[in-house]
Amino acid sequence: MKKMSIFNVILLSIVLSVPFCGSGYAAEPIKLGVTEPLSGTFKNIGERYLDGVQYAAKVLNQQGGVLGRKIEVIPIDSELKRNVATRKPQP
Repeated sequence: MKKMSIFNVILLSIVLSVPFCGSGYAAEPIKLGVTEPLSGTFKNIGERYLDGVQYAAKVLNQQGGVLGRKIEVIPIDSELKRNVATRKPQP
């Protein structure tokens, strides 16, 4: 069995997590929150992961998006703290 690349895993998880919607929702983008350390000691690593997700979203958007919907990446700084990472993504 072949090993899946990170890009394929991200693509598969996005496709499987998006419910089939009616045409009235097609204009709304799929919002993907990316929680990474974007400040502090591990800022460089977090920025690299974020760049990878943004690139994957760009490639998918150029191919027409997922189910006709564009992907919008929302970066979230976790500050490498557990309580911050769980608190920030909540509306």
